[in-house]
Amino acid sequence: MKRKDEFWQPIASTGLLLLAVWVPALGFLIWIAFVPFLLFLRQLTPAKSVLSGLAVGLVFFSGFLYWIMYYELRIFLIVIALVTPFFGIFAWLVNQLWRNFKSAWIQMFAPPVAWSAVSFLYSLTPLDTI
Repeated sequence: MKRKDEFWQPIASTGLLLLAVWVPALGFLIWIAFVPFLLFLRQLTPAKSVLSGLAVGLVFFSGFLYWIMYYELRIFLIVIALVTPFFGIFAWLVNQLWRNFKSAWIQMFAPPVAWSAVSFLYSLTPLDTI
């Protein structure tokens, strides 16, 4: 069985790199922010990919939307519960595409296609502004 830190290292590093992108001088990190998570995602089952995606979303959105806690903790928790599934759905979709299609082209384009698909689905909801 893997140690717990082997699970949290790629999740925390991806979440923190995504947060660092918002610092103007560190915007270039967006090009590598998802690398630890995507490498980790390759070895997971579909259920664990969803859980790891939710964890990345929790790390990222908790840091990105922390200021809501200053107004109301319950609202913060509701917002986090609504937006973290974005990463969970993304991780599951990438995992499914990688498992079901062995073509090198599909393997390469699975993450951007999955991100675009989940973004489109979220745009159909009131959550599209987050």
